[in-house]
Amino acid sequence: MSFVNPALLAAGLLAVALPIIIHLLMRRRRQPVRWAAMRFLMEAYRRQQRRVTLEQIILLTARCLVVLFLALALGRPLLGAAAGVSGSAPVTLFLMLDDSLTSGVQVGEASAFAANRERAIELLEELNEDRGDRAAVVTLSEPASAVVLPPSGDLAAVRRVLQTLEPTVARTSPASAVALLTDHLPEPGEGRAMVAWLSESRSGSVEAGTPVTPPPSPPTSLVAIAPPDADVGNVAITDVRPLRDLLLTGSGDDPGAGPIADSATAVRIALARSGESEAATTTVRVRVLGRASEARATVRWQPGQTEASTTLSINPADLVSAGDDPAAVLEASIDRDALEADNTRRAVVRLRPELRLGVAGLRRFGSRPRLDSYEGADWVRLALRPDRDAFGRPIGAVTTTDLDPASLDTADLATLDGLIITRPDQVSAAGWSRVAEMLSRGGLVIVFPPNGIAVHLWPDAMLAAAFDSEPPIEIASEAEDVESLTIGIEQPTTGDDLLGLIRAELSELARPVTIARRLPITAAQGQPVKILLATSDGQPLLTAVRASTGTSRTGGLLITSSVALDVDWSNLPATPLVVPLLQELTRQGAGVSAGVASIIAGNAPTLPPNAATLRRLDETDAGAVLDATTTEPIRDAAAYAIEDERGRRTAAIAINPDTRGSDTTTQPRDSVEAWLTSAFAGASPIWLDDTTTNRTRTGGDRSSTLEAGLGDGAGAGLSAVLFAAALAFAAIEMILARFFSHAKTSSDSTPGIAA
Repeated sequence: MSFVNPALLAAGLLAVALPIIIHLLMRRRRQPVRWAAMRFLMEAYRRQQRRVTLEQIILLTARCLVVLFLALALGRPLLGAAAGVSGSAPVTLFLMLDDSLTSGVQVGEASAFAANRERAIELLEELNEDRGDRAAVVTLSEPASAVVLPPSGDLAAVRRVLQTLEPTVARTSPASAVALLTDHLPEPGEGRAMVAWLSESRSGSVEAGTPVTPPPSPPTSLVAIAPPDADVGNVAITDVRPLRDLLLTGSGDDPGAGPIADSATAVRIALARSGESEAATTTVRVRVLGRASEARATVRWQPGQTEASTTLSINPADLVSAGDDPAAVLEASIDRDALEADNTRRAVVRLRPELRLGVAGLRRFGSRPRLDSYEGADWVRLALRPDRDAFGRPIGAVTTTDLDPASLDTADLATLDGLIITRPDQVSAAGWSRVAEMLSRGGLVIVFPPNGIAVHLWPDAMLAAAFDSEPPIEIASEAEDVESLTIGIEQPTTGDDLLGLIRAELSELARPVTIARRLPITAAQGQPVKILLATSDGQPLLTAVRASTGTSRTGGLLITSSVALDVDWSNLPATPLVVPLLQELTRQGAGVSAGVASIIAGNAPTLPPNAATLRRLDETDAGAVLDATTTEPIRDAAAYAIEDERGRRTAAIAINPDTRGSDTTTQPRDSVEAWLTSAFAGASPIWLDDTTTNRTRTGGDRSSTLEAGLGDGAGAGLSAVLFAAALAFAAIEMILARFFSHAKTSSDSTPGIAA
């Protein structure tokens, strides 16, 4: 057995002697004085002496036991595995600090993060470096980071590390944070370990139902910040989505009158509200980073409304950079509130003077063929040629280059943004390898099946070149005749919708289209395959999937059709749908295929192969450079230009706050307590409050928070039993003292006469 407070135990044990000393003092011998009736009293005393002595011994024993049990309770005894964790044993303090997006919420003059960091420093100051105490620091923002782990005995250095930490815009990762402690928490009996959970545990930082694998053994003690009593109102920008990821600027001198002067300059901004439900208004602004002009709109919240969106149009001239940058960064912002980190969000729009496409099909020489002899490549050239689409809207500069599918050349493909193959049966194995290289650079490849062959062998060669592992789609080797199928458009449009700009008109455009033959495509379950269009029987008509090859960090987009561009298969080429369909597939597809233009904070960026550096574009910290080859996650919100080894800007990327962590709604304390108990192998949390953590400022006992927490975690239950025993013996002593006094009175019916 050992004790948390051995000094108090020693003092208590010494106090056990007090009743004995008092008893002995009361028995001091005095000078006898003889008088007449003394003989009779002495005879009565001798007859009662044995009983009185026994009564005195019983009372003395009861009084000593009261003091003894009280001393043991104050000493906080530890039994079993906890007996090795004595009050003199070193303490290991694990500080788990919430630095996520939600921790930036402003309450009063300071943020929750600043207050929790101060609590961490106060707990750190209670450690005793001479005793061998150690400390560790783990931050909770995704992915959880072992800032100081294994625990360090240099407490001053740990303090300096704490003072340099700042909140991020990533959400928390409680499971990975707890997992970091698994190999460092001491086994039972090996030392004292306190875990300090320094988070307000709002809904955006900790979901009480999140499953967590607890460590093999619980810590000696678990202390935690109590959830706040009141919610804090917050509005976050959850999405900024330009209608086009790729804009064609043309080569004119007046960009405002060029190809991008159309509805493609519209930007959709989505908002989410938490922590309040009253009617309110929010002003939304959007601009091109580096430009002064901005567009504004007002969102009016109805009572109880939690989501809203608005669409703004920006000045087309602002999208064209004088430096011929390949991308423009859009920045949306809203009014300031309690959590400012999610009030700004960015998106990247790729800019091209023109879209360069290759068409690998039957090459035509001389005069234009008759309409009834058109091949797939002819329909493609015709659909991409007009200056305006079917709705009269301007179409950017699109140039097409005829390629021989039997002799695809690496040099030719390197100059293209996209490749449309209408005769895949003529592409050789070497040609498919070159197509795979184009996909590895982020290029777009659209493949239509050919007409006039019985067995299609090309799908296996194409899929084997485009995918390192099992392909996510399967394409049949034989076409099948169908009974006049039509196009069904009731398809989910989550994520990047390549046909988003014409989705509203698809029902009308697809009405006259009929399908007589198709080459069936099957999408594997659980694979990231987007079905852009389907036939009326639910089978895929157009699928899009990102290729995966070992030579790239991001694969381009492979779009496959189950229907050939031939009137023997479908009347699609002769309907108005073919023009906007091919225009959107090539323009939107080229933008999406070029790679991810924005990521969520807490993830590592996925960059093109030629990326060398990332140069920050924000006005507040412009010029900061990151190594593009790093695989470390980025946890702050910013926009970066992607530069190659020569310092040329090739693209841009935006890192945005993880607004899944923007919910500032507080959670019930019992729910958080149950979650913490489950996450730390049954250790029940002790709630820290302002009076506990501020004792060091008021000159109180600096070890009270630490020792009280460790004591409560180890011996509070046994101490309570000992206190109860001390009270019980005190009550017994009072009863016996009254009984052994033999003091009693009696009275008869005559008043004033004492018995």
